[in-house]
This record gives sequence, structure tokens and C-alpha cells, in this order.
Amino acid sequence: MDLEFTGKIYTLTGSEPVDSMIVRDKQIVYVGPRVHGIPRETVDLAGATMLPGFVDSHAHPLWLGLLQKQIRTNPPFANSLDEFLSVIGESARGVAKGQWLLGGGFDESQWSLPRLPQRQELDRVSGEHPVLMMRACGHIAVVNSLALKLAGVTEDSVDPQGGKIVRHEGVLTGELQESAIQLVSRCVPEPNPSVAASAIVDASNYLASRGITSVCDMECGDGSHGEWDLYSEGLRTGSWKQRVGIFIVFEWFKASGQLPLIEPEVRQDLKLLGLKLFADGSISGHTAALHEPYLHDGGRGIMRLGESVIVEAAGAALSHGLKLAVHAMGDAAIDQVVTALSRWGGQGGDSFTIEHAALPTTYAREMMAKHKIGVVTQPIFTYAEIESYLNGLGPERTFNSYPIRSLKEQGIRVALSSDAPSTAHADPANPWLGIKMATGRRASTGVALSSDECISLTEALRSYTEIGAAVRGFENCGRLLPGYAADFSLWDKDPFKEGPAGMPDEALATYRNGEAIHSGKTWTAYRERGYFSDQAKD
Repeated sequence: MDLEFTGKIYTLTGSEPVDSMIVRDKQIVYVGPRVHGIPRETVDLAGATMLPGFVDSHAHPLWLGLLQKQIRTNPPFANSLDEFLSVIGESARGVAKGQWLLGGGFDESQWSLPRLPQRQELDRVSGEHPVLMMRACGHIAVVNSLALKLAGVTEDSVDPQGGKIVRHEGVLTGELQESAIQLVSRCVPEPNPSVAASAIVDASNYLASRGITSVCDMECGDGSHGEWDLYSEGLRTGSWKQRVGIFIVFEWFKASGQLPLIEPEVRQDLKLLGLKLFADGSISGHTAALHEPYLHDGGRGIMRLGESVIVEAAGAALSHGLKLAVHAMGDAAIDQVVTALSRWGGQGGDSFTIEHAALPTTYAREMMAKHKIGVVTQPIFTYAEIESYLNGLGPERTFNSYPIRSLKEQGIRVALSSDAPSTAHADPANPWLGIKMATGRRASTGVALSSDECISLTEALRSYTEIGAAVRGFENCGRLLPGYAADFSLWDKDPFKEGPAGMPDEALATYRNGEAIHSGKTWTAYRERGYFSDQAKD
């Protein structure tokens, strides 16, 4: 029997909500005004607001889940350098000598003493345990002396391609940038399979609670976690709830000479979508590649690869029927990427995206529009990490960063996403934070960015749903229209009345393919009070 949802339903195709949506066999078959007189099972939304399910088109679910099981160093767990060191020291006292201490999430620019922890400071609180703490951005790590020793890194070690082993007056500080992180991270034992499986489940539950029904894992193959196997098992058992698309790190693909095999029984919900490259680092970590130097040290960031590698990766992606996503935040890196991708002319179609695109130049925007290069960006970065942007870029470049409106006006498809957990915010995958920043351009501290780049709430919601699905290649999802998957979220407030800032963090309920994958306490109470009826009486 058909299942009808009645109440306030925003399809985002018009300015006003409709009051009926009918689901049959996991798909939407009708959206519009109520049609009375036909017996059907009915769910009265009872004042709740329905929106399309969010599509987080750039995230790292395994890392997100693992971080919850590691040492948390972002607020509220650590709000200063002293608290950061205290958290690590306390953790060290609770584990056996020699066991790795892993974690991260900190943003030192928010501390009263805004500098990175030093190797010697880590040694004092955890000298008998190797330590690897990732900065919030994921592009910088701090390690202690034992970790460097186990990795064989000394003052005489040569910086790897695309990375930097930071020294002060020739002495190792314990800071590793970009590809240099792998010198130590490759020494870390793989997580126990049961821990990795549990992390994936935790991530899925969290994403579902934020109204997210589809997600892209943007860094599969960076190590030997076998994320696709974890997703396959989770989909088989029902513990993984979202539709998921995976992007394989190009270096892994090139080294292995193969692509992961997706089991037939889960191919409907687990898609191999593309390859991934890193052209530079992060702006908040001051490793994104810039034309003009950073204010604090005069550096211009790190260009992690040459133009020829981008051209090669694009060819590999196209030859396998895949997309190519290239991480590029700084203006110099973005210019390099669009120049390389333009060599494919019309062959690329809409297969290429630039991830983040914080500082696109006029040249880059023109090339993106001409060659149909999409953008997947994260306004949550400036919302949660404005201090590091101002420290590195100064006011002018910061205020004009992430020019979403300008990109859209030039005909470039722009999807919004979270990059969770790559931010210092304690709720990294919350779509409303990015939507609030995209529509209001005001950081969590109250600092205002250029209002000329604000977009409307409808545009922001579409960028976090249907445009995200379209850019990534998810078929028949992201919209509340007949023929699309019945993926939607329910909220106890209306964003068109309350605004993004007034929206709760947790959805009342989240549905994928017409089935609940998350039910909050309030929605459960709605159901228990009889708002769910077996058949419509009219």
C-alpha cells in the first residue's frame, strides 16, 4: 500500500510548501496538494517540516568515526595549549607503554597562545608513547620524539615531495606538513577490524541524525583500511544507513593498478564515483598554495604536485568512466588545476570538480565556467576557523574567500558539503552551519565576510541536496519529486521562518528510500501519540 506523508513539505522547486507526498516501493510517486478519498497509510507530520535529505558530497566517514574513539583535542575537550597537553598526558597514563596515542581536531589559532605544540612539550607528557595528533584541517600533524624515532625521521631527513618536515634552526619541531605526515602515519598500526567497523557505524548514525541520506567518502585507499569493504558489510547488515559514493586516492590507484570491486548486492547503494588528487594544503593550516604570501611567515604554502600529474589523473578517470576531484584551496593551486584540466577541452564534460576552491581567481572562474568544472565547497571552514584565515590571509582575502554567489552567477555548479571531520567545530557534519555561513557570511565569532557573496536559503539548500547529488553523479536522489528516491528529513522548525541559525542540530527523523534511518526522541513521541495512522480516513 502507498504511504502518504501530509504536512509542510518543501520540494525546493517553488517558494511555497506542498502538503502531500506519496511513497511507493522506495520512490516518490506524487508530490502536491492532498488527494482525498483514496485509502492509504498516512503519516501526519504534526507540524514538522520536511526537506530533501542532505547530500554531503565531501566527507571522510571512517576518519570521522575513528576520531570519536581517539583523543579529542578540539573544543570543548581542549581550549588551550595547556589543556591540549593535559588531555594527552591523561590519556597516556591510561594505556600501556609503547602504545600509540592518536587523535586531533585542534585549531591552535583559537588558543590564547596561538602556536602549534612542540615536540619537546609532547615528550614531557607522553615520552613513553609515540604521539600523532592531527590538526583540525588534516594537513598538519604534531608528533613527539618517539614517533619520529620509530619513523626514522632525523634532522638530516629530506622533505618528501609535496610535504615539509618543519625545523627551527635545524632542530625538528615535531610539526609535519602535508605528505610528510605519511612518514609517521605509515608506522601506525591499522585499527582493529572491529574498531573500524564500529567507527563506520558511529559515523553513519551521526550523519543520519543530521538529516544526511547520501555521502561521499573522498579519500578511500589512503592506507589499507579497505573502506569499501566496511561499507559493503555495513550495507549488508543494515548498520550503515546512507547511500555512499567513494573516491579513490589517485596515488593508491596508480600504485595498485586496480580499482576496488564492489559486490553486486550492494552496488545500488555503494558507488565507485571517482579518483581524488591533492594539489595543495589548507588555508587554516597555512599550507594552501598562494600567489601572494601568508602574512605570518611570508611563505606561499605547498604545491603538492605538478600539472602533468593532474593531466594524467584526469585521463585515468575518463578512461575508466569516473570523475576526478582535485583538492585545491589556494589561488595558485586552483589556477594550476584549471589550466591542467582545460587540456581535456570538452572531453571532460562535467566529470571534473575542484574541492574547496577558497580563493578562485578571475582566470580560474572563467576556466571553470568554460570547461564545466564544478566546485564542492565548505562554508563551515570560515564559520568555525575564522581566526586562522585572518592570521594567514588578512582581512581582504579572507572577506572575499569562498565566492559562492559569483561562481553560481557564472554558471558554475556549486555544491555545499562539510569535509567532516576536517574542522575544529564539535559538530563538523552539521549542514546548518555551512548553510548559515553561505546565506549570512558571518563567522561563529561574529566576524562578517563580504555580503555580496551571500546566497539565498533556497539556493543553499539546493546546493546541499540536488546539486550535490548531480555533481557527484548520484542518480535519482536529492529532490522531492516523482521518480526520485524517498530520501528526506523532518525538522521541528521551519528554516524559511526561523532561518538557518534557528534550526536544531538534530533532525526529528531521517528517511532513506522511504524507511526511517534516524528517529529522534521527539519524533518517536509524535508517533506514540497517534500521529501515525494505518489508513487515511478521508
